[in-house]
Amino acid sequence: MDQPSAHHMVRHDPERVLAECDAKRQIVTAHARWQDALSGTAGDDARRTERLVAWQTLGHVLRVMALPYADHSDYTPEWQP
Repeated sequence: MDQPSAHHMVRHDPERVLAECDAKRQIVTAHARWQDALSGTAGDDARRTERLVAWQTLGHVLRVMALPYADHSDYTPEWQP
């Protein structure tokens, strides 16, 4: 293996990269679950407010996580935090 490739692998350990991907997937899943939970709380204002805040907070986290990809052609301007 050449030196640049070895250096890259040390900086970007494949196991760490996969763990980071899994963590991000969990955040996306949590956001979707909170969105689903919102639809089931129409009559309970306190619970709906709590769930709305959680959903909005996770949405902000996702938009911030998407910032490094702002120059990608699939990036949507509405994703700006």
